[in-house]
Amino acid sequence: HKQKSKQQSLEEKINTINKDIDVRFRLLEGKPIPAGQSSVSISKKFDTIVAKGAPKSIVGDTIVTSDLTNLQPEKNMSVDELYTTGLEALKSGDTEKAESYFLLILKNHETNKLAGNAQYWLGEVYYKNKQFDKAAVAFAKGYNNYKDGAKGADSLLKLGLSMAQIGKKDEACLAFVNLPTEFKKADDTIKAKAKNEAKKLGCK
Repeated sequence: HKQKSKQQSLEEKINTINKDIDVRFRLLEGKPIPAGQSSVSISKKFDTIVAKGAPKSIVGDTIVTSDLTNLQPEKNMSVDELYTTGLEALKSGDTEKAESYFLLILKNHETNKLAGNAQYWLGEVYYKNKQFDKAAVAFAKGYNNYKDGAKGADSLLKLGLSMAQIGKKDEACLAFVNLPTEFKKADDTIKAKAKNEAKKLGCK
C-alpha cells in the first residue's frame, strides 16, 4: 500500500509539472488557461515572459500546426508507415517532418500500440532541437499515458534529463530516483543511467 501511494504521489507531482509547463506555453501563445489551473498559472515566474519565438504548439493536441494540415494527404497511410516515416525523418535530421508524423499518429491513432512510442519519439524531436520545455511535456505525457508501454522507462528517464536541462533539479531528481522502483523490469542500462544522473545532480 505504501508503494502504491508513493507511485501515485510521483504521478501527481509529474502531472503538476506537466500542467505548469503547459501553462507557460499557453501564456507565451496568448491562449486561455484551462479551468482549474489558475493556481498554477498566476505565478510571478511567468509575468515577464515575452511572446517572442513562442513554440507553434504545446504537444500538438491543442493546436493543429500548418505542418499537420499539409500532411492530410498522408492520412491514408497505415500507422506503421507513419511511424516508420517519422523515425526515418528523425534519423536523417528532418525534425520538422518527424514531428508532423508523430503528431499525426497521436491525433488520429492515440489508442494504437505504437502511440506510446510515437509520444516518446516526439519528445526526442524536441530534445534534439534543444526545446527542453516541450520535451519535458512530451515525455511527461509518455510517462503518464503510456507508462506500461515499451517506452515507459525511457520516457521517465528523458523527462528527468529534460527537467535537468531547464534547471528543475528537484523534478529531475524525482524522475531519476524513482525510476528503478517504478520500472523494476526496465533494462539495466536505463536504471544505471538514472542512477548515474541522480549522482551527478547530487540527488538525495
